[in-house]
Amino acid sequence: MERLVNQLLDSARLDVVALEKGEVVELNQVARAVATQLGPLAINAGKSIEVLPASTPVLINGSVDLLACAVRNLVENAVQHTAIGTAASIEISKPATLRVIDRGPGVKPHERELIFKRFWQGGRDRGGAGLGMDIVARSVAALGGSVSVEDAPGGGAVFTLQFPTLSLPVS
Repeated sequence: MERLVNQLLDSARLDVVALEKGEVVELNQVARAVATQLGPLAINAGKSIEVLPASTPVLINGSVDLLACAVRNLVENAVQHTAIGTAASIEISKPATLRVIDRGPGVKPHERELIFKRFWQGGRDRGGAGLGMDIVARSVAALGGSVSVEDAPGGGAVFTLQFPTLSLPVS
């Protein structure tokens, strides 16, 4: 119930989001913060979360809260769908890319666009209200980025968030 209420609030906030110019977000830091927040959830489910950071900071223009909301929704889904005894992975790379990888059943090719629609649930047996992936797509779009999903090597899904490279003001 708490997750549903939080998702409803996040969805409503996205309708009025206004990004502050000049705010810089470091992807490695956001990934670590989300993994720390959701670690107990994963452990209770017999799973884990691993962060595979880039070797150097990866900066984007945007909002820490907006990005964390998107990543949190992806990681919650990854923990839900990854197999017991495996890890949901958050991988950061340049240029400005964050991937969330699970070892679950994956996403069927014909569902890959549908999952980002508000209230789409696929099958009622999946649980949830169909808000998480919509929140991801809208959050990433507000940050000027894109989201895609494909098969993970060896099974599962890879959700890729791609952002524009950071443009710092010239001093």
